[in-house]
Amino acid sequence: MRCAQAKIRADLASFATELIGLAPQVIFANGDQAARAAAAASTSIPIVAMTDDHIASGLTDNFAHPSRNVTGVSRLEADLDTKRLELLHELVPAAGRAVVRPYAKR
Repeated sequence: MRCAQAKIRADLASFATELIGLAPQVIFANGDQAARAAAAASTSIPIVAMTDDHIASGLTDNFAHPSRNVTGVSRLEADLDTKRLELLHELVPAAGRAVVRPYAKR
């Protein structure tokens, strides 16, 4: 098992190529960038990815029948942002403004 957790995101393409050289039976990719790097490196090794949205990320064009070697889970987190703000408004109705902090880049 290999992990790219310590790798810089810009280095994901070379890490994916390195992984392909090890002839794995499957690759697990967590995140859009890691999944795209793995998909670009191989069209034959199965890639199980956890992304925000497989279709929006360009990893597949169909959830039910993926057209590529990528499958997995789409969290669809962006779709929940509106609901989260609605819940925040219900909890703190007097709040006139909310600051949304995007995820920090690693």
